[in-house]
Amino acid sequence: MLEKFKINQIYNYKKGKTLQLKNNIFNELSNDEIEAYSRQIVLDEIGYEGQLKIKNAKVLIAGVGGLGSPTALKLAAMGVGFIKLVDRDIVSTSDLHRQHLYDFHSIGLVKVEVATEKLKALNPRITVIPIPISIKQWNAHELIKDVDLVIDGLDSIEARYIINRACIERNIPYIYGAAIENQGVASTIIPYESACLECFNPGLTDEELPKCSIVGVHPSILNIISSIQTFEAIRLITGKKPKLINKLLYVDLNELSFDEVKVVVRNQNCPSCGSKQIKPQLKEELIEEHCARSGKKVFIITPKKWLTIDLLKASIQLKEFKIEKFGKLGATFSREDGITLSILKTGVAIIQVPPNLNKLNSKKDVLDLYKTIFIDKLNMPIEALPL
Repeated sequence: MLEKFKINQIYNYKKGKTLQLKNNIFNELSNDEIEAYSRQIVLDEIGYEGQLKIKNAKVLIAGVGGLGSPTALKLAAMGVGFIKLVDRDIVSTSDLHRQHLYDFHSIGLVKVEVATEKLKALNPRITVIPIPISIKQWNAHELIKDVDLVIDGLDSIEARYIINRACIERNIPYIYGAAIENQGVASTIIPYESACLECFNPGLTDEELPKCSIVGVHPSILNIISSIQTFEAIRLITGKKPKLINKLLYVDLNELSFDEVKVVVRNQNCPSCGSKQIKPQLKEELIEEHCARSGKKVFIITPKKWLTIDLLKASIQLKEFKIEKFGKLGATFSREDGITLSILKTGVAIIQVPPNLNKLNSKKDVLDLYKTIFIDKLNMPIEALPL
């Protein structure tokens, strides 16, 4: 079960005051913190009081890939006191050109585990919580319920719709961002005050959108969008009105252009924030086929409930697999037939299949393998199986 964390505060920029939800607010900065953050404390828009709010802030970064990893670095360096990292993937070779939280030795390890270690080394004054799980409808509310705001680092529109709706229902600000090739977009969504993601980007599916493995993505656009998201987050945390409320910023590096598009005011027919009492079910896949890595098909399987996998037991039970990387939150194994299997502590599995292995070509095939490993060998409950 996901750990329960206390909420520090939510800052309401309209009322101009901090709403204390729990009694564990920090009331001052240490001399060490004043020195560490001195170059931003002197900024008019931050100051001592603003830095104190940054220290008390709780932020969830959804995805620590191309967008989420630079955002995590900036927020940790700036002293955000509590950062929750949610991601369900391992580090791959093709990540390293743009995801600079990771290095060659990180390959095969769980992203949130590596990211947490790097961020704590950068700033040991803060708390970082790694959660190696996919964002799905069954867990989104529990993931976000103890944070002040959510920052988008996702690569799936379907996952974005889920987090957008959960943020609306929990009344938590959501800073949206996306990038592909040399273009990127960002917007700040304040529940019931601004248009939400489904107001201005409705009805999309992952299948119809371009993938960075096919069309590519320039690291520069990721850092630009991430920096804008970070700026908006700090404005919210310190009590200032965000610049991108009811606006979509479109950045095109091909033209070196930055254009603001005014977003239509909340759509009353919006399936997420509109006036309808019954919300339509969002699409989601628990067995996902992803872009190939190292010439192998990639499947990511997410269970239907929280699991806690004993990784040491798994390494003993999976006698036909060889350990390639072993961490606290996940392990990567290989088999003689070319299959690479990554098991995350929460029950997520990443299965990479070589093209010449015909017996594992479909989602049904990989589900059978998942069942053999997690249900039959590791004795996980059958109701967790993503059918």
